[in-house]
Amino acid sequence: MGNATGRAPRRGEPRGNPGSFDELHRLCKVPPPTTTPPPTPRLPPPLVLSASVAAPKWVTTLNVGYGGAHASYYHRANEQVQVGVELEANTRLQETTFAFGYQLNLPRANVVFRGLLDSNWSVGGVLEKKLPPLPVTLALGAFLNHWRNRFHCGFSVTVG
Repeated sequence: MGNATGRAPRRGEPRGNPGSFDELHRLCKVPPPTTTPPPTPRLPPPLVLSASVAAPKWVTTLNVGYGGAHASYYHRANEQVQVGVELEANTRLQETTFAFGYQLNLPRANVVFRGLLDSNWSVGGVLEKKLPPLPVTLALGAFLNHWRNRFHCGFSVTVG
C-alpha cells in the first residue's frame, strides 16, 4: 500500500464538493436514458385446421395444429343418458390424454348425475338435486386421482 519509500501515496488534488443533498436527491430521481428493447422474433401465425359435424343426437369435432390434435364426440342416447369422449394429443408436452364422461338425468327425482373417467387416473362424479319448492340446487361432488393419490370432495348450494 505504500510506495518504494514505505509511505502511503498522497492524493493529487482534493475532490470537489459533489453538491448539496437536495441536488443529489434530484439527480437520483432522474431516470436513466431509455434504450429501445431488441426486436422480438415474430412467429408465424399458428396453423389450425378444424372440422365439426353435427346431427340431431350427436356432435363430433376435430382440431389439428402445431401444438397437437384434439378430437371429441358427444352423443345423446335419449332424454336421460348422454355420453362423450375426448382425445387430446399435445406435441409440445409429448403427452396424450383420453377422457370419457357421462350424464344421467332423472327428471322425476329432479336429479342430474355427471361422471368422468380419464387416462390420468382420475375418476369423478357430481350429483345435483333440485329442491322444487325453492329455487335451490344442492350439488355433491367427489374426485379421486389415483396417480397423485389425491381425493377431493365437496358440496355447493346454488340459489337461483
